[in-house]
Amino acid sequence: MKLLTMINKSPWNELLLRASQRVKQGGNVINHRGLILLYTSKSRIDSFGADELAVLKDDYWAESSMRQGEDDPPRGVIVGAAVLKDCFGRPGEVEYDIKDARRFPKPVPIVNRGPVRWFSVKVNRPLEEQLRAVGMWREAKKADRELSK
Repeated sequence: MKLLTMINKSPWNELLLRASQRVKQGGNVINHRGLILLYTSKSRIDSFGADELAVLKDDYWAESSMRQGEDDPPRGVIVGAAVLKDCFGRPGEVEYDIKDARRFPKPVPIVNRGPVRWFSVKVNRPLEEQLRAVGMWREAKKADRELSK
């Protein structure tokens, strides 16, 4: 089983998981609709996103947006799953309508394939356990069938 995975710099997935951000911009239009995984890249923190998260965290990120500390969202892991309802626009200016984002109780480390926006991940045992824990296993099986077509 494979699932489509969206890569974001920190803290964009955190914003999606806190439901303060529903539309993510950038990348290309894709045909997939349904369950996606949210992977937070290991790359440096996006300062614009950090500024948005600072509002939610009492300005903690405003002071520490360029360093990785104990309270920072994890990086280099799949942190949750969400539903991609729609995407529209032109290359580089695409808006993704993302809903029902759910945080995994335990982030799942995964090796990504370089600087891309989307990639497929083979569902391993730890990932399956996290999808079941957040009640998205049924959606995962449906998304896998859609990707296999």
